[in-house]
Amino acid sequence: MLYRTGTDMPGRGRLAHAPADHPAFAPSKVGILLVNLGTPDGTDYWSMRRYLSEFLSDKRVIDYSPWLWQPILQLIVLSKRPFSSGAAYRGIWNEAENESPLLTITRSQTAKLRQRLEAKHGAKVVVDFCMRYGNPSTQSKACGTDGGTSSSPTPQRNIRFSREMTRLTYVRLTSFSASSFCRNAFKLTGPKSATQVSP
Repeated sequence: MLYRTGTDMPGRGRLAHAPADHPAFAPSKVGILLVNLGTPDGTDYWSMRRYLSEFLSDKRVIDYSPWLWQPILQLIVLSKRPFSSGAAYRGIWNEAENESPLLTITRSQTAKLRQRLEAKHGAKVVVDFCMRYGNPSTQSKACGTDGGTSSSPTPQRNIRFSREMTRLTYVRLTSFSASSFCRNAFKLTGPKSATQVSP
């Protein structure tokens, strides 16, 4: 039987105890996902409205009944807030890349981490990033590896928020994985140390 280069074949890797005629598996990969809070796609009204609507609709951010909060949010808050928030973002916007500084920095961190890990582990480790709110979304990055570590680069000065961010990320990742039949095991790391988090 012929096997493609890089596959796990009988007698090796995950198939160390498999019979000789067992089909080969593609090599396993571990994913490292850097998860940041979020960013709008642009500073215009509709981009800001989409971002703020997603962020402020999270019951863990605004702990009100949706029956009470959603009319207030959609009819009052989001009729004005996108203008003021957009103006604030324009003051720090990365015009060269047409993106927020948070997205620029997170992408740069991801690229540097990917470069270092690929030099040491090759294609066995996949490094990417996403945003809890906005794009690239958590859902778009939830699958594709056999296991993963998700790290929230929230500053250590806000440990309480970072722990909550880590817990929310775990809930999102595991819910997306379950709904899309991904059998991934996620370990999340906060700003200090790796911690297994339960929903």
